[in-house]
Amino acid sequence: MAGGLKILFLQDHQETGGAARAAQRYRAVLAKVGHVTAVACGDGVESAEVFRLHGKLPRGAGRIVQICLPPKWRNHWMKSRVERAWQQALARFQPDLVWSHNLHGAAKWGWSLSMIPKACSRVPVVWTLHDMAPLGDGTAYWPETEMESRSACSPFRHELSHISTGRLCLSAPSAWLASLVRQASGRSCAILPYPIQLELFSPGDQRTARRKLGLPEEGRIFLAGAERVDDPRKGLGLLDGVSDLLKEKGITLAFFGRNGRAQTGQSYLGVLQDETAMRDAYRAADMYLHLADQDNAPCQIQESLACGTPVLAFRVGGVPEMIQDGVTGFLLNRAEPQEFRKAFAGVLETGLGSLGGMRIACRQDSEARYVPKTLVAQIEKLFRHVSDQARAD
Repeated sequence: MAGGLKILFLQDHQETGGAARAAQRYRAVLAKVGHVTAVACGDGVESAEVFRLHGKLPRGAGRIVQICLPPKWRNHWMKSRVERAWQQALARFQPDLVWSHNLHGAAKWGWSLSMIPKACSRVPVVWTLHDMAPLGDGTAYWPETEMESRSACSPFRHELSHISTGRLCLSAPSAWLASLVRQASGRSCAILPYPIQLELFSPGDQRTARRKLGLPEEGRIFLAGAERVDDPRKGLGLLDGVSDLLKEKGITLAFFGRNGRAQTGQSYLGVLQDETAMRDAYRAADMYLHLADQDNAPCQIQESLACGTPVLAFRVGGVPEMIQDGVTGFLLNRAEPQEFRKAFAGVLETGLGSLGGMRIACRQDSEARYVPKTLVAQIEKLFRHVSDQARAD
């Protein structure tokens, strides 16, 4: 675009979670081509580029009074504080456009979907949905068969009814989620893949990576992980039922995330604090296991493939759009533990020999999909579209 835009990102968390990581990457690619960005979030440290929107009072007498209020009054108080802070952020930064990401994680601080129409009243808005939460009752994922009943009473439809189509563009990182957004909203929804820094997430020497992480240099290693190991949706509990199969094949299971604990034949990597450590974990592994029973366009799958590491995952949500079955990994039907054990045993029996050959295909696929110049062109095209619509509105 001729001349950089001032873009204010609106997101519940500054760093925590996949949506926040994706938003950071969007900011990085935009900064490289001359756009100026800042972020408004609920848990950030206030600075020239970070506006903290938090409805809870600082610790002290005021916080005690706030906590002791009836929930309805307390929530109203927090929401009012957030609304004032949001209006102040808009006035101080004077953005040309607002790019909204996940909001529901900040509900505990007084955030609500009403922040979107308030932004739309001042500037054009792009709203990227990262999961199903806004389409229903705030739950990140739920059965698609419940779409009609859940979306009918969702605040999403209510808030959209107050916004002209010329002031807001919707987007999602997968065709699967974009289709659900269109179904729930009756509006168009663009598909914007997540950016990835291919120079960082890249193939490297496997033994060197294993030494860095204290993993065995010999033998096969499968990697799994999540922000929280005990999150039921991430499906890591399924691995307990196949530990004997891994042992028979001489495979070490390495995993990362909060609340983990290694058992015999496993290596617990703890919380991997930065992207360099994550990259080393992918490089160290022969395959990454992503066992979420529902998901959109997971950053971990994208990162693993970019590092040349094949991925085994369930055929759910936007995941099949990321993995070429038998070429860059393996797609299994979502299953209960016994069915999963049978399918996993089949992969171990017939697929182990092909993992080495898949590594080149994984990297080539990533380089073809995630071309920064192409993604920036898609983003700027969407920006021009919503800006032109807003001027004509």
